[in-house]
This record gives sequence, structure tokens and C-alpha cells, in this order.
Amino acid sequence: MIAPLETCHIQPVTVAMPFLLGEVNMYLYDGGGTLTLFDAAVPTEEAWQVLQKTLAARGAAVRDIGRVVLTHHHFDHTGLAGRVVDESGAELCGHPELPLQAGLSYTFDDAHNAWLATLLEGLGTPSDLVASMLERRPLQKPFVHRVDRLDRTLPDGTHLDGFRVVHVPGHSPTDTLFVHETDGFSITGDHILEHITPNPIMRRPPPGQDRIKSLVQYEESLVRCRAVELGWCFPGHGKPFADHRHVVDRILSRHQDRNRRILAWPPGTGATPYETARHLYPRMGVEVLFFCVSVALGQLELLESQGMLTSSAEEGVLRYFPVTARG
Repeated sequence: MIAPLETCHIQPVTVAMPFLLGEVNMYLYDGGGTLTLFDAAVPTEEAWQVLQKTLAARGAAVRDIGRVVLTHHHFDHTGLAGRVVDESGAELCGHPELPLQAGLSYTFDDAHNAWLATLLEGLGTPSDLVASMLERRPLQKPFVHRVDRLDRTLPDGTHLDGFRVVHVPGHSPTDTLFVHETDGFSITGDHILEHITPNPIMRRPPPGQDRIKSLVQYEESLVRCRAVELGWCFPGHGKPFADHRHVVDRILSRHQDRNRRILAWPPGTGATPYETARHLYPRMGVEVLFFCVSVALGQLELLESQGMLTSSAEEGVLRYFPVTARG
């Protein structure tokens, strides 16, 4: 039987996300002897004020936070980390690759732009749309606090104040669950969300390494997550939920729905990931171009891994074909 929600010693701190719809959660936890902040939202003054007011209501202040634990490196979960650490001297913890992946994701230089342009054009994206997308990238920069160091790394299988660390790469390469098996709850970040389908995006690989097929990796982690007893799940977005297996099954079903749409569509001459994105998102704008092409490529790579599609690069552009069309 799942434990009552009020016994989890967890207090959500929910703040608005700038220029994005919705909200993001931080969590205060005081059950392990050290006041811990799980995730750090966005670096806005509004988020800072909400955190301060929440702490004050429980007779505490930012200086009392002894530890900041990050579930993954995405900018909407790390924004206040530096400010909290500077004010409190808190220990900053997360997956060992978190600084590396933050650097690969949130570098706003010519080398990163060149990688993006080469990647997207190789997936069939028109060069003028790529240029427009790159012009918009700096708009994100004020909301990014890039974590470049950790005081304590938390690899898969380690323990922290009663939590077991479970690495579940996919939505991001650093996605981590913190499972409190004794008290029957987990901090789940963005790995599973009750009413949103977390979508892995294309990732810039470290030098000398191949790009990971994000959705293929994510499905493998979902299967692993489904087998773990999580109890109450405290997610990065939305309210706590209890039946994580139902949520995992919904996400996997959503992937299958997209697979069916793609398999019913591609012509024998094949389709690029960009063309597939246009099929899935007919009103796709440049502001969501990278996201939509990422979703399309992920589904295509998943179908190829299942033997349903095949791919080849023709004149530098990747195309996917129905297996029957290629014999």
C-alpha cells in the first residue's frame, strides 16, 4: 500500500516559466537531517521570491539550505542553483556528467551554431529556417544558469539521505530518479510526467563520440523505470501522482501512436526527418523547429531500431524509407 502523501516530508515550490507555458517545480526536503532543495527552477527574480517566501513560512531562509540536488541539466531545473549555493554554501549534487552535458547544450558560440546548422540541414531542414532558428537562440541565454561544477556526484546505484539514485537517460542524458524506498516516494524530475509526454531532443555529442539516439534510449529507461517501486512521484512539472506504471504506459502508447501515423504516411521515395516533422506538426513554426524535428527524428530512429524503416544519406541529407520500398 502506498504511503500517505503527507508523510513524505516534501514541500513543492512551484514557479512560472518565462516565455514558456506552464510551471516548474522545486522541492524542499527535510527528512534526512539536511534541508535539501531538489532542482532549482529558473533564474528569475519571481522564482527567487517564491523560494524565499516558502522558506520563511516554515521558519527558514535560503542560508539554511545545506544541499541542492539536480535531477538533470535542463535550464528550467538549474536556474537558481548558483544563487542558492552562493548565499548558503550548500553542497551542489547531481549526475557525474551534468556539467559536461550542460556545456554541450547551453553554449552560445559559433561552434555550437555550426553543429546545429550542419545537423538540421542534414535532416532536410531548409537553410533559411535554420538561419532563422539560430537568430532566436540568444533569446534563451538570460534564462540559462549553466552548471559547470558539482561538489558531489551521484552515479547510478549510490545513496543519499535515504534516497537510491537511479539513472534513467533519455529525456536528457543526465535524468536521475531519487527513490526513497523506506518512505515510499520518489523525486522524478522530467523522466515521467502525468499529463505531458516528455520528448527527448537531439543532443550534441562529446567530441569524438556518436550522437545518441535519444528516443531509443528513453524507451529503454522507461522500461527500467516501470519495474522500480516509486511510490508517490514528485515530478518536475505538474502535481504528485501515485501510479507511475500507468504514466509510463501512456508515454509508450503515445510513441506507438506516432509510429502508426508515420508508418501510414511515408512515400516509397522516403522522407526526411524535417518532412516527417511537417507531417506530425503541420503548423510548426521556427520557434519550435528544433523540438519538432527532434521528435520526428526520434520516432524515425525508433522505427528503424524495430526493423520497420531503413535509412540512407543521399547528397548529404538523411532519408527514411519503408522497409518494403527498399526490398
